[in-house]
Amino acid sequence: MPGELRTCVRFDIGALLRHLRAIASERFGRLNSADVVLDGLGYRVVKIKIGGESLDEDLRRIEAVIAVVGSGERVAVDVNGRFDLQTAIRYARALAPYNLFWLEEVGDPLDYGLQAELANHYDRPMATGENLFSMQDARNLVRYAGMRRDRDWLQFDCALS
Repeated sequence: MPGELRTCVRFDIGALLRHLRAIASERFGRLNSADVVLDGLGYRVVKIKIGGESLDEDLRRIEAVIAVVGSGERVAVDVNGRFDLQTAIRYARALAPYNLFWLEEVGDPLDYGLQAELANHYDRPMATGENLFSMQDARNLVRYAGMRRDRDWLQFDCALS
């Protein structure tokens, strides 16, 4: 239905990822992501974790992945809820030119204010919700987190809820 928030379903491909992690580390060094190797298996978008290194290091890693997959629109980044608002805005400004597929789980999953304010500073798609475990939390995310129907993704993880 037009205008509806999009959702994605996450599933565990653990055995394959464990097998490919060694290949990814060998091929891409400190990228440390089996997701890049999965691109060769026909996946349309790859995802890497950011926020554990400096912004400059994260940008270098993103550029390395884009060099492999061809476009920032094929790269998603996941922060794992590490950032406060100021750090999130700083990263959002730095990431904007890459036209990433999405910027995921930037702050604390229950900090709807951070998510809403970040939407004022980052025009590309954002994804969040995988660490919400109740219908009430999900409803509040939709109501108060500034999720934009035309581009953002809700990532409820039904297996964990």
